Amino acid sequence: MLANLIVDASVVPQMITPFNGVAKIYTPRYRQTRFSTWIKNQGNTKDKAIQLTYQEIKYAFQHFLTEWNNGRPFYIVGHSQGTVLAKQLIQEFFPNGNVSDNLIAAYLMGQSVGINELPIPICDSETQTGCYVSWNSITEGGDIDKELLPQNGDDRISCVNPISWDTQSQKIEKHRNSGSLPLTFVRKKHRAMNALDTHLVGARCGENGILWIDKPSKKTGYTVVVSKTGSFHAYDVNLFYSSIRENAHTRLQAFLNSQ
Repeated sequence: MLANLIVDASVVPQMITPFNGVAKIYTPRYRQTRFSTWIKNQGNTKDKAIQLTYQEIKYAFQHFLTEWNNGRPFYIVGHSQGTVLAKQLIQEFFPNGNVSDNLIAAYLMGQSVGINELPIPICDSETQTGCYVSWNSITEGGDIDKELLPQNGDDRISCVNPISWDTQSQKIEKHRNSGSLPLTFVRKKHRAMNALDTHLVGARCGENGILWIDKPSKKTGYTVVVSKTGSFHAYDVNLFYSSIRENAHTRLQAFLNSQ
């Protein structure tokens, strides 16, 4: 199926491999909510579809804990629709913020996370554990998607700068961004990924919780799937690929040192 090919040959290699240097990768298949259903949401079809999908994610997570994890520490990672599902997973499994001494961190990208929405705290340093990071990338001067506006009574959404790994508002210049990965849609499995581009974009967390970024130079791999409003949703991971990989290692070391 085309959907499985896209996941296997494009999504997983580019969005999950930042973590393959520190962890085994567990990526169960599940029935995603169609984009048309997500956008139209006629008769609450979006909410119903998400709940159906969530039951599959919940089962997969339970299976992971009982059959595969063996009590080891782990990360929870999601992007876009995956973040919506991961938020519900965290709310159900860690309702009191109790991460059972196993959750290193949750990386919840490409969808809004209210500042008070989750029972675990937001990460405010590169070494904090048992917490979550979140951001939504839009070029400076762009428009905010209404889906990213604060929900659930929150006054703003969460933003952690994926270069400095704190919630401060000052801009982190692009010379500190150690490597971005061009977005590639491959037609064959096991094709090598492109080389990283260093110092591509800087970023800052705005008061509204949006991660405002520099507009990437017109290099191949940074000009597709870009919204006219300035959203770089498809690049939330790719733009900060090397930084995420480094941070996953840093948090793991901090977690192990604390045990």
